[in-house]
Amino acid sequence: MKNYSFIIFLYVSGVYFINCQPEYINSPEACLLIQADIQSLNAKDLADFNSGKITEQKYLELQRMREEGALGICLVSLIKRKQNRNF
Repeated sequence: MKNYSFIIFLYVSGVYFINCQPEYINSPEACLLIQADIQSLNAKDLADFNSGKITEQKYLELQRMREEGALGICLVSLIKRKQNRNF
């Protein structure tokens, strides 16, 4: 009887695993979160610039670096990646 139950288990698990399909997901939420974070950091830097804590050159450099980084993160977050949720 043990052999039959083991064979039935193998058959059922085999049918289950044959039907497994990979899922492809992306995460556009990351892009939105980065954009919101950049807006708050830019507002802080603008306040620092207006109070004289940082120079105009430093303010523009920080703004440019954040925008370039955000573009890269947004592009990567929209790429569909394979994710296995079958287990």
